[in-house]
Amino acid sequence: MISDNMKKSILRYLILFLLLHFGFSAMAISVGEVISRSAAKANGAKSISCSYSLTGAAGNTSGKLLAAGNKFQISSGAGDIWYDGRNMWTYNPSSKETTLTEPTQSEVMEVNPLNYLKSYKSLFNLANSKRGVKGKYVILLTPKKKKFWVRQVEVVIDPKSFDPSAFIITAKDGRESRLDVISLKYGKVLPNSSFVYPSGKYKNVEIIDLR
Repeated sequence: MISDNMKKSILRYLILFLLLHFGFSAMAISVGEVISRSAAKANGAKSISCSYSLTGAAGNTSGKLLAAGNKFQISSGAGDIWYDGRNMWTYNPSSKETTLTEPTQSEVMEVNPLNYLKSYKSLFNLANSKRGVKGKYVILLTPKKKKFWVRQVEVVIDPKSFDPSAFIITAKDGRESRLDVISLKYGKVLPNSSFVYPSGKYKNVEIIDLR
């Protein structure tokens, strides 16, 4: 037979368990707040610089990204890209050619996944991802429009800094690519010339204008 003291002990442990379980659940941060904090940091930064590794069906590569507002510059083993908010220059070191285009919104996002985070409100529905990443938030973005260029995007976010640590992008055909952020820093205002093709550096490179 259980004594009164034993009953009181069991009751105390039960109450403590319920407080811990439901208390933490009640205080748990929402999906919307997590990505809102992360996007606010990215959108509010004067500039962002990061190094990354990219894996996917097209192969593996690594590189560096420099961004300010809607402008960015990317350096990688596959080539270099400059985007000034309207024009995009893509230098291919193997062919020693540079193509000049006016990219669509989808093309810009494919090149710079930070834009998925920056424009999540207007383009995506939010949910917790079923993909588990220990010690991280994983936010699932699914397109609001049926005719969209990706099936889904998962943004992995650090719970302390609220910085993105990875983007996992699933294409319409189910192919998956993953960009892991190795380092990320917020910096000062950068001149617009940082995001314009430095033609003087590539004097002998042919520019193919596809605009």
